[in-house]
Amino acid sequence: MRLKINSFTLPEVIVVLIIIGAGIALFYGLLFLNWLSYEIELTRIELHQQSEEIFRQLSRDLLPSSSFSLGTGLTQSGNLTIFYPAFLGRSQVIYQINNNQLVRTEGGVNYILSENLDSANSFFQIDSGSLFFQLALFQDVIGGRRVIFSNTQQLLMRN
Repeated sequence: MRLKINSFTLPEVIVVLIIIGAGIALFYGLLFLNWLSYEIELTRIELHQQSEEIFRQLSRDLLPSSSFSLGTGLTQSGNLTIFYPAFLGRSQVIYQINNNQLVRTEGGVNYILSENLDSANSFFQIDSGSLFFQLALFQDVIGGRRVIFSNTQQLLMRN
């Protein structure tokens, strides 16, 4: 008498493995896409906060100033010089855009305001006596993707 062993056939095992594999691939694919979306959104928020801080600092420097210049005869530049009246005790503040950095120089001391600056798309512009600042920030996230945040604001002196 021969005992019959109850077991799964090869096609049944293959079908079950295919179903489990598809389920795992779908689960991890959706998990990765959600994680990537979350990372991109957090990065966009961080870049927005960084741009707002840069605009606040620039506004603080520009409000008490007597004048500003982009250079002789220039209406658009990567350099901005802000001049102050003598009674304030400071002479000038210089903002420079170079090598993907926004650098603020006051009294010979350099402060790096951002290291994520897109130098090709960021500039200061004078239009009808008003100063406009086009700021473009970037940051690389997982998967080799780059998040870019752009903001343009008009900045005014107090007087």
